[in-house]
Amino acid sequence: MKPSTICTAVIVSNSDAPNPEKHTLPALRLARAFLADALSAVSIQGGCNLQKTLIERIRELTNRLNQWRYEYYTQNAPTVADAVYDRNYDELERLENQTGIHMSNSPTQTVGYEGVKRGVPDIILPIPRGSYHGLMIEMKRERGGVMTEEQKWWIDQLVEQGYSASVYHGAESAIKTIEWYINLNPQDEGK
Repeated sequence: MKPSTICTAVIVSNSDAPNPEKHTLPALRLARAFLADALSAVSIQGGCNLQKTLIERIRELTNRLNQWRYEYYTQNAPTVADAVYDRNYDELERLENQTGIHMSNSPTQTVGYEGVKRGVPDIILPIPRGSYHGLMIEMKRERGGVMTEEQKWWIDQLVEQGYSASVYHGAESAIKTIEWYINLNPQDEGK
């Protein structure tokens, strides 16, 4: 059996600098450049190259998360629980922030499948109809889709402000609601 190899890295901080605010940006740039050079040269027993390992992990998480997003949003057939997706997403985000490396197709860099801000509904139709200021729809998969506390808070706040805001499990019910909303009479302005 081959012994396992352990790779470690030292994180450089300039918190001991006389004036941290003044030196933070240059120090971080210098630390990042130093760390990148050091990591590209690191080759510990057994051939463990830390930079390559981190890049491979970022690529692996990016591909895995994109596959899961496709299954969830396009096929409506998720293969992992939301908590598993969230753990992987958080790990990817942490690695990208630590290394400064982002894949062009990273789910942390794209907008579309996920809301821009946690809890904000997925579909926003800012057109007044009837007595509503607009229509807001939070989409969940038909089976197993659960609302977060942030999503519940946003829906409640939007309803209080005069919006039609609801959660829909599956596209069919959301489409019917959008059709219903569009067919409402526009608000009479100034009356």
